[in-house]
Amino acid sequence: MEPIQFRTITPIFNFSFDDETFIYNKNGFYRGIKYLITIKKYDRGEKAYNNILGGIADEFAYNNLNSIHMFQGYKVTDYFVTCDLFYEDSSSVGESQNTIETNNLVSALLSALNIVSTYGINSKKTYILRKPYLSAHYTNLNIKVGSTIYGNCVIIEPLSSPFFLNELALQKSTFEKEDFNLLNTVIDFFLVDLVETQFTRIFRLANDYFRLAFTVERKEHSYLFLILVCETLFRNETVDSPFVSSKISKLLAQDKESYKRINKEFKPKKNNSFYDIRNDIAHGNLINNDKLLKDQLLALFKYTRLLLINSITVIYPKINQEDYFTDLYRLIDELYKNKVSK
Repeated sequence: MEPIQFRTITPIFNFSFDDETFIYNKNGFYRGIKYLITIKKYDRGEKAYNNILGGIADEFAYNNLNSIHMFQGYKVTDYFVTCDLFYEDSSSVGESQNTIETNNLVSALLSALNIVSTYGINSKKTYILRKPYLSAHYTNLNIKVGSTIYGNCVIIEPLSSPFFLNELALQKSTFEKEDFNLLNTVIDFFLVDLVETQFTRIFRLANDYFRLAFTVERKEHSYLFLILVCETLFRNETVDSPFVSSKISKLLAQDKESYKRINKEFKPKKNNSFYDIRNDIAHGNLINNDKLLKDQLLALFKYTRLLLINSITVIYPKINQEDYFTDLYRLIDELYKNKVSK
């Protein structure tokens, strides 16, 4: 049988590279399937659509995707994430318009980009194209039924996506060229079929809270989701918030001075710290200063990004995954001691 190619296309909104001429490429194999990931800016118009859709979209799909850069009528983008998968053994695919591997690759790629980009990513739909096309009967049936299938294209949407007026989703996010290797590492982490451990359960829960921070309307709710990221990663039932603040600060600090600064930002002391604001929100106290809440939300977001990145790049390779919190506290103290002794 003829090899089968799938292409996933995800528009990313309110997003750019720090160098707009930069093109991100990553290739490899996932579960024996060859893949190629590309993230780049396209010049709008027919040339861009030919570049993205040409050679794989049938006529019906091409004509229906000529506004692929639009998002719910609110935003327009020129940045697209594409992923090509090549199945040499097509017997495992059959008449499917989508596969587990395409879904997992899209999920891993978007999860990684959400952490590595400066303010996450704002995406709604992923378009999946298949070549060779499905049989005419099957394709025509899909067209007749309507739904979200256009020719040889099927559209998938996450269970939850960024709310367009969410404070985090409104921020312009940037992928910095110097983070190329970091994005590779984080994608690979999400693609690994991890053994179920205390660490993996904790990390997945924290990453879900991070993603959900984009999906709610009120800044207070986004803020609480981000605090839950910190709590999930660093707090067991035997410690309090000052202890958590200290461990977070030790992990992120480069020296004693930066430790003091970060700890002051987190530790509850009635000085509008992250935990002070968390306590006010959780206990129903009114926060009259909207600018303060916004500023602290964006500052907290930057720290939670770094905590998730450190969980993948620093903690995961060195931790006892079945005795997570005990080994985490030991590891953080050891790393901080090494940093301040230099």
